[in-house]
Amino acid sequence: MPVTRKVFSAIALAMVAIVAASLIMGRSQERSAARALADVQAAIPPLAEKGVAPPELSATAVFVKRLATGEILLDRESWLELPVASLTKLMTALLLVELSPPGEVIAFSAQAKAAGEPDVKRGPVLAGERVSVDGVIQLLLIVSANDAAYAAAEHLGVRDDIGSTGLFTDRISTFVERMNERAQTLGLRGTRFANPAGNDDPDNYSTARDIASLAEFIARNRPELWAVSRLPAAVLMTLDGRSYPIVNTNPLLGEYPALSGSKTGFEDQAQGTLVFLYSLASEDMLAAVLLKSGDRFGDERKLIEWIESNFEVATAQP
Repeated sequence: MPVTRKVFSAIALAMVAIVAASLIMGRSQERSAARALADVQAAIPPLAEKGVAPPELSATAVFVKRLATGEILLDRESWLELPVASLTKLMTALLLVELSPPGEVIAFSAQAKAAGEPDVKRGPVLAGERVSVDGVIQLLLIVSANDAAYAAAEHLGVRDDIGSTGLFTDRISTFVERMNERAQTLGLRGTRFANPAGNDDPDNYSTARDIASLAEFIARNRPELWAVSRLPAAVLMTLDGRSYPIVNTNPLLGEYPALSGSKTGFEDQAQGTLVFLYSLASEDMLAAVLLKSGDRFGDERKLIEWIESNFEVATAQP
């Protein structure tokens, strides 16, 4: 098991112990459980900070968090509700893997191919072609294909009663309701979705903190999604025998080996958006979020260079 997963599990168990102690055994045991959690966190090597000033960035909202400890390394307007563009597809991808049984096949309808705004990002799959769930995840997280988001929403939206009419719009509305319900269960209080792709809409927004929380949940529970998102390129295979080369929307993946995953976004109102995971020593990860950026990849590069120059994981003592 990767070190980060072990740390997450240990912290979770310690937190459960705190709750159990409080409810069943009283204050003395609660203090003991709290000390156990503190011991777990103390075992995580601390970050040594070198005093390098954070960079000037074009993004309106910026948030950088160390996942294993919850330390906030940079916070600028992280509670501000802003459009997030295709970062929305992280929730679409999460629901797709949570709700799809093994072997699920998704057909791309003509309506899914045409959905959204004119000139939006679409994948190479043709109307009528069938793609596995894994293939749709590639299209969502590597290509950021809007038609893949609508195909997934159309496919899953029919399962609920209000989507059972078979109407495309009903299916999409049903899926969006599921997105918002999932956001609430994850505690994303500053988040609302209006469509599965992230098209500009006054009711499609989030905060930098909420996006970091979603990124963290995926890292803990569905790390395979981040593994897909970090691929600079791939070959998509359809179930109809066609293959399509696809290229990641984040050009920095090949430059920084410590980038452990990312999701990009861009819309006229949202401007540039980005979330990425960055691995410190021993797979100790940071989540970084940029919203409403005029130069998202320039901001990403500056953040990475600041992280590398300003923070160092202390060497564990024997």
